Amino acid sequence: MLEPDSIALTEVAGEGSYVIASVSDEDQQTLRRLRSIGIAPGAFVHVQKNDVAAGYRVRVGHSLEMVELTPEIAREIRIAPVEL
Repeated sequence: MLEPDSIALTEVAGEGSYVIASVSDEDQQTLRRLRSIGIAPGAFVHVQKNDVAAGYRVRVGHSLEMVELTPEIAREIRIAPVEL
């Protein structure tokens, strides 16, 4: 089910902070990998780089480490703006 205000990570126009609304569960192996690095519904992410061809660079939670996501994986992650 899609969250009403969520968009695919691939639709983000620029840098910003978001909360993960959902992650596709079609590929269980990818889902386990994403969860192992903290990408799961409710987690906060900061998108630093978004490039449809090259991929997406995000920081999960308070981590200083950046995670590179392929466009195929980023398409399966839905995010919503962080409300302050």
